[in-house]
Amino acid sequence: MRVGRDSADRRALLDTGASLSCIDVELADALGLPIVDRRQLTSVTGVTEGSPVYLARMRIPTLDRVVHGTFAGVSLGSLNLAVLLGRDFLARYRMVYD
Repeated sequence: MRVGRDSADRRALLDTGASLSCIDVELADALGLPIVDRRQLTSVTGVTEGSPVYLARMRIPTLDRVVHGTFAGVSLGSLNLAVLLGRDFLARYRMVYD
């Protein structure tokens, strides 16, 4: 997946257990992405109050698609991920598991 003004490739994960798509908060801040909302998030580690929601555009070369939308800002650095694509993303596509 390409994220950022430099269009560098960064790692993403499809997560069928996540209701929302997320972006690493440090990456979003470094890119200067606009915060368009704040919301309460619930994860396996607990509830987070006032998490930023960013507006972003990401190119996914494998799908030959550019995704526009909102992404919750969370800490993904320890997972070596830039983006986590949740069910809000998956709902746009028909996926076939092989």
